[in-house]
Formats: sequence, C-alpha cells, structure tokens
Amino acid sequence: MKSLVMRIVPIALIAVLILAAQPAAAADDPKWADPESPLYGLKIALENANEAFSFGKEVRLEKQLAHAEARIAEAQAMGDQNRTRGMERAIERYEAKLGQINETVFKGNVSEEHIEHAMNMTQKHERVLQGLLERIDNGTMPEQARKGIERALNNSINHQEKFALKHDTPKHGATQG
Repeated sequence: MKSLVMRIVPIALIAVLILAAQPAAAADDPKWADPESPLYGLKIALENANEAFSFGKEVRLEKQLAHAEARIAEAQAMGDQNRTRGMERAIERYEAKLGQINETVFKGNVSEEHIEHAMNMTQKHERVLQGLLERIDNGTMPEQARKGIERALNNSINHQEKFALKHDTPKHGATQG
C-alpha cells in the first residue's frame, strides 16, 4: 500500500504542475472549448487551477475578472448563434465566477483600485446581459433564455452593490439606462 502511494503522489504532483502551467495558453484561445464542448469543464478547471496558483489576492482577482469576462463573451457568442444551451452554460459559469470574485474581494485584502475595477467590469457585464434581454424582447433570441439571463443580471447587480459598499462609495449607476 505504501509503495502504491509513493508512486501515485509524484504522478499527481506532476499532473497538478502541468495543469497549472496550461491555463494561460488555453485561456488565450477561447475557441478550444466552447460551452457546448465536452472539453468545456476541463477548460474551466484549468482556469480555476490557474487562479488557485496565483500569488496574491489582487493577481487572483484580475484572473477571475478576466475569466468572468470570457464567460460573458461566450454567452454573447452563443446567443449570437442562437445556441441557448451553450449560452445558459456560460451564464451559469459566469455566476459561479461572480461568487469567487466576491469571495476574493471580501476575504482578501485587495486595494480600492482593484475593487473599483471589479465594479467597472460587473457594470460592463450587466450591459451585455441587458443587451441579451433586449434581443429576447425583440424576438431575435429564444424566450427560454430569459430566466437564466435575468438571474445572472440580478446576481451581477447584487455583487455590484456589495462591491460599492466595500469600496465605500455610492453605486456607480449599474442599473441606470
């Protein structure tokens, strides 16, 4: 039993190191695994590993924000192609990433500048989500996508408000037209 463990541990360590080194290259090519791909889960796992091995809360936050941006871009691209299933999957991953960003902001000791950046990015995401809702209203996107988009928009607004409180400034008009 001990010899088996002694063989597995080095292999597992090497695998973790390899996976930690891969996300940057994979993240640069968003098409290698879109939300409907069987490799999408691996793509997300690689991104999460890249974040986990970041040195410093602010570096981690920047990576999380970039990955949230990628999820919004994926959702928009899937919507452009009327691929509702892929759009919903990207939105679900966006919401999960928002939770991770929130945890980093509130449990980490990040600068006011980084909190403001998080606020600005979530505002941008809200505009994209609102645009997707407008497309449903215009009949250019399936109605079945509405619930997930509305949920993501509400979550984004809630996080925006939390960031504003943490930043100790008034809300920057995230929901204003």
